[in-house]
Amino acid sequence: MVSLKSFLLSFIAVARVLAYPANSSFELINRSGTPSSTGTSGGYYYSFWTDGGADVTYTNGALGEYNVQWPEIGNFVGGKGWNPGSAMVVTYSGTYNPNGNSYLSGCGWTTSPLIEYYIVENIGTNDPSTGATLKGSVVSDGATCKLKSIMVFMDAHRPYITVLLELFVIYKNSL
Repeated sequence: MVSLKSFLLSFIAVARVLAYPANSSFELINRSGTPSSTGTSGGYYYSFWTDGGADVTYTNGALGEYNVQWPEIGNFVGGKGWNPGSAMVVTYSGTYNPNGNSYLSGCGWTTSPLIEYYIVENIGTNDPSTGATLKGSVVSDGATCKLKSIMVFMDAHRPYITVLLELFVIYKNSL
């Protein structure tokens, strides 16, 4: 049996919520961006993940094309490619206008052993290889590239991974 005191307190709380002005500065803001998803589009595999903290919009285009609009708040990873992949030459073109904490890269992973790799083409204010060990450098397409690696243990963003080797190829002109 519900006591009269509990009922009255609940009723007062509901009445206060309903009486609160709708345009109050305490109003919750809906995030209307693209939800995290994977699938195929235009014959390519796509993957998009967001932490839900931004109105980031990911839109698949024809074939391997896609578009991302990001207000620089929250985190996301997205793009198109192949699943499963194979050894191939990949060419791309596009427009990237970094304004803050972001980077543009090609990325992929192997499953046995578990390795995640990034070929970082352009960096805003965020260097994804911070903390990684420099293994050497090579010249590719006329640019000097740094080769770095780091072991990741129990990453909060990927709780299903216990140990992961991350490899980075960072174009020198992007740092």
